[in-house]
Amino acid sequence: MKAHELIRDYKDSIIDNWMKEVKTELPGSKEHDNVALTNDIPTLIDNLADALENKNIEFTHESIEHGRLRALFKNYSLLHVIREYRILKRTIFRILDLQSQVSVKDRNLIMESIDLVIEQAGEIFFQIRNQIESDARTVAEDNYQRLQGDDNLRNEFIEGLSHDMKNPITNIKLAVDILKSKVYDEELIPVLNLLEKNTDKTEVLINSLKNINFVSTSEGFPIQISPTNLTSHLSDFIQSNTIQSKYTLLSDLPEVQISGFWDVDAILRAIGNLLQNAIRYGNTQMPITIGANEVNNTVLIFVHNHGEAIPFEEQAKIFSRLYQVNNSTGVGQGLGLFTVKNIVEAHGGKVELTSYEGHGTTFRMVLPKDSRHIG
Repeated sequence: MKAHELIRDYKDSIIDNWMKEVKTELPGSKEHDNVALTNDIPTLIDNLADALENKNIEFTHESIEHGRLRALFKNYSLLHVIREYRILKRTIFRILDLQSQVSVKDRNLIMESIDLVIEQAGEIFFQIRNQIESDARTVAEDNYQRLQGDDNLRNEFIEGLSHDMKNPITNIKLAVDILKSKVYDEELIPVLNLLEKNTDKTEVLINSLKNINFVSTSEGFPIQISPTNLTSHLSDFIQSNTIQSKYTLLSDLPEVQISGFWDVDAILRAIGNLLQNAIRYGNTQMPITIGANEVNNTVLIFVHNHGEAIPFEEQAKIFSRLYQVNNSTGVGQGLGLFTVKNIVEAHGGKVELTSYEGHGTTFRMVLPKDSRHIG
């Protein structure tokens, strides 16, 4: 029998075996009924058989509905969608190989067809999930406005929301890195690139959400001073960001430990904003350097990146609230450097900027060694 005949004859068997393996390999699928799980899989199998029978007709199947439904499954990610289709491909080949010798041409057509529906389902899945995230962010901002009369409640809400959103994004990025190192199917690479691009954008939005936390207050950035080994914290920060990044991050820390009295969480948040700024606007093909040194009773922390210089006319405005240097990302609210300035000033320090063509851009946080008596 030919491949298209076998697929039609064994259609029910293909669906049953696919369903069993999906429920075994993707435990979260058990929360959904069989009708929702199969969705358009029967139609996909029919279209695949038609394409195999009429080899002069291009395979056509819209998997948009499948991707749309999966985007509404709370316990599903893009990886689940990809895995479902890969299980289907495996199930089809297993049944065909048991019954007949599948030609190279038919095998290639099946693989290319399923890879195509993966792309379609993946794209619509991401569009809907991004819209859901956008709607959630809108709701969060509306909640923020309602809570602004109560500073403590507002701060707890935004910090908790940012933290909860950050963890799954970090896990997704790590999963993408692992998959990209193990997936050799060229058709899947664009899907993984799309996932990576959107998680990067979401991470920027989360950082911006954290920065909104104190924008409307007139009291400045709240800090809690304690004894701090700055060198140790900076070293850990650099190492952590080096592990999960695709750019080169260099450390320029002195051998002598730098210690003093600061709010280390706030300081690291400011450095994180400077690092994100370097990634967004700098040339990440060149190293980004984070360093520190101590002179008398003053500590200087700096972040340097290569790339185009910041125009002189922009430099005077760059630390203003909601101000953004022209960029192509369209992400963020222009609060990162405004936050850095407020954190440093809350410690009794200042922020300095130098940016020249051919030399890159350096932001320096100049802090007193002891910020306990500031203000």
